[in-house]
Amino acid sequence: MISVGEARGLIDSSVQVMATKKINISTLMTNGIPGDHDHVLAEPIIADRPLPPMDRVTMDGIAILYSAYENGQRRFKITGCQRAGEPALTLKNGGQECVEVMTGSILPTGCNAVLRYEDLDIKDSVATIKDGTPVEQYMYVHRKGSDSAAGDVLIKAGTRLGPAEWAVAASVGQENITVVGKPRVALVATGDEILPVEAMPRDFEIRGSNLYALAAAMGQRGFPVSSTTHLRDDLTQMHDKLSGLLNSHDVIITTGGVSKGKFDHLPEVLTDLRVTKIFHEVSQRPGKPFWFGVGERGQLVFGLPGNPVSVLVGFYAHVLPALIKMSGGTYQKRLARLAAPVTFKPELTLFQPVTVSMGDDGVMCALPKSHNTSGDYVRLSGTDGVIELPATRQSFAEGELFPFHSWSLN
Repeated sequence: MISVGEARGLIDSSVQVMATKKINISTLMTNGIPGDHDHVLAEPIIADRPLPPMDRVTMDGIAILYSAYENGQRRFKITGCQRAGEPALTLKNGGQECVEVMTGSILPTGCNAVLRYEDLDIKDSVATIKDGTPVEQYMYVHRKGSDSAAGDVLIKAGTRLGPAEWAVAASVGQENITVVGKPRVALVATGDEILPVEAMPRDFEIRGSNLYALAAAMGQRGFPVSSTTHLRDDLTQMHDKLSGLLNSHDVIITTGGVSKGKFDHLPEVLTDLRVTKIFHEVSQRPGKPFWFGVGERGQLVFGLPGNPVSVLVGFYAHVLPALIKMSGGTYQKRLARLAAPVTFKPELTLFQPVTVSMGDDGVMCALPKSHNTSGDYVRLSGTDGVIELPATRQSFAEGELFPFHSWSLN
C-alpha cells in the first residue's frame, strides 16, 4: 500500500498531454456542446492591430481642440455629430467649433479633448462649458494603441479560456483557436447488484448512482463523457467490453470490482488486456482499494472502489488533476482552515467531508460533517467537498490549514 503523495506522483508521471486541435469560435454560439468553450490555449492570441485601433471617445458630449480652451474659449458652435461606427469627421475653423461625439466613436480629426454633456449648457447648437469644469488634453479619450500594439501577445499559451479570453480572441479576429484537446473518457460501473434508475430494486439490489455522480463532476469541470457502461461481474463480458473501451478512449474510470472479493475481477481482466498496473491500494480513507494502470497506448485506467463516497473522493483527489493536466491545464490547489478539531487514529490520509464558509480574512473555513461509512452518500449531499488530513498525525486542531478539494470549484 502506497501513500497518497506517492499515488499522485505515479499518476502525474503517467499523464500524456493531449494533441492540439482547432475550435471555430462560432461553435460557442451554435453547437451548444457542454464544455467546448472550456479549453486551454495551445498557441498565443496576437493583436492584429493596435488596441484600441483608434482614439476612442469614452463619454457622450462634445470634442474640441484643447488649445482653443487654453486660449480662453468657452463657447463652441456644434457643427456635426460623430456617431460610433462612422468615419472621422474633421473639426474646422481652427478649433472655434466643436463636434458632438457619442461613446465608442472615433475622435474627430483636429480634436484632442472631450467634455461630457453634463458639463455643458447647450442652446441653439452652441455648447458652453460650465464654470469649474476641469478640462485636460485627451480627457475622456481612450488613446489608440494604449492597450497594446499590433503584434503584441494578448493571451499566452497555457491560459485557460474563460469569458474574457474568448472576448479578446473575437476582438482580434481569431476565428479558429488552437487548444489542447480533451481526453475521451469512459465511465464504467460494475456489479451484479446494480440496477437502472427506473428499476424497482429488491432488498439485495441497489439503483446505480456512481455514473451519475461522476458524469456530473466531470461536466461541472468542463470534461465531456464519451460513454457510460454497466458491467456485470462476469469475466467474459468485462474482457470484451473493456477491450473495446481501451481501443476507443483515452481514460477509463471504473467503480467497484477492485477490492479483495471473490468476484472483484477488474484487476485480473485489465492485466489480461495488457494494462500495466502502477499501484493497487492507497493509504487513505475512504477509497483505499484504489487501482491505477496504464494501457499500451498510454490510456489511463482508474479503478475506483464502489462505495459512493470513495468514488467522489477518488475522482477529486486523483482523477481530476490528471484530466486537467492531460488537457494542458494546471490543477489549482486550495487550502481551508478547520472550523473544528478532528481526531483520526489510523495511519491513513483522511478525506473528511466538510461544509465551507468564507472567513473574515478571506480564507475558507471548513466545518467537518459526520457520516456513517463510505457508502453514506445521503449525508454527503449538502457538503462542499473534503478536507485532506495527512496520515502523519492523529489530531488536527481548529484553525489549522489543510488542502481542500471542492465539489464545485476549479
